[in-house]
Amino acid sequence: METLCLPFGPVYLTTRFRQQRIVQTPPLITFLFDDGMHREIFMDGRSLEPDPHPTWMRYSVGRWDGDVLVVESNGYSEKSWLDFDGHPHTEELRITERYRRRDFGHMDLQVTMLDPRRT
Repeated sequence: METLCLPFGPVYLTTRFRQQRIVQTPPLITFLFDDGMHREIFMDGRSLEPDPHPTWMRYSVGRWDGDVLVVESNGYSEKSWLDFDGHPHTEELRITERYRRRDFGHMDLQVTMLDPRRT
């Protein structure tokens, strides 16, 4: 993706080689990546879009489950990759992330990817 000058999409979730900042407000959490991309996670109780317009950085909604931030996303462009090896996905891809801050400076992340057309 980098050599094609295209945004990464889901690759951001499968690499630890990108720096990011997380900005949290009551209705929105924003991830700011070191290459200028950003991602918005809506925290206002809305549901995932049933028929989202596919984008590079998808449509994401989040909620707290105790001290774990649970983020569900859909609406990924098929032009992006799942990882740096170039594994493909379809626009049916749904991703669930679970973030837990273990302690200062450490975050645990569990990512579940489901693509019914690629199973």
